[in-house]
Amino acid sequence: MERVGSSPLTGVRYAYHFDAGLYAQHLRGVAESLGVVRHEGKVAHVEQRPEDGFIDALVLESGARIAAELFIDCSGFRALLIEGALRAGYDDWRRWLPCDRALAVASARVTPLRPYTQANARTAGWQWRIPLQARSGNGHVYCSEFISDDEAASVLLANLE
Repeated sequence: MERVGSSPLTGVRYAYHFDAGLYAQHLRGVAESLGVVRHEGKVAHVEQRPEDGFIDALVLESGARIAAELFIDCSGFRALLIEGALRAGYDDWRRWLPCDRALAVASARVTPLRPYTQANARTAGWQWRIPLQARSGNGHVYCSEFISDDEAASVLLANLE
């Protein structure tokens, strides 16, 4: 790519933005077509192998027992498997990145479609805008020590296009 000006991106006229929801649906379909089985439910108990601590099975609140060779922890900040069962440890980055909350909202599609994600600094974090084909994805990542949830929502909504 030829450099124009001081940025290596000056001459770029395209980019790829994927709708995360649609992409997740696609990946789920591909995985299930290959035999992956997805289970929903609340984990009541984690069974671990005594010899190495690896997870053998999950017991759900419904009583269902799910044994497998691979488990993916989708419990978010609760980290039920990786931290609750495996005690893998948590690296606290608050010293460098104090933001501990995020809000997201969709808005109308912006035309012309911009080939980049826009990130703007805010008083207690930053706000993003991701242009997609059918809509724009927007969000505000912030530190709750410096701004309330209601104030953060107001900042986000006040700065939508």
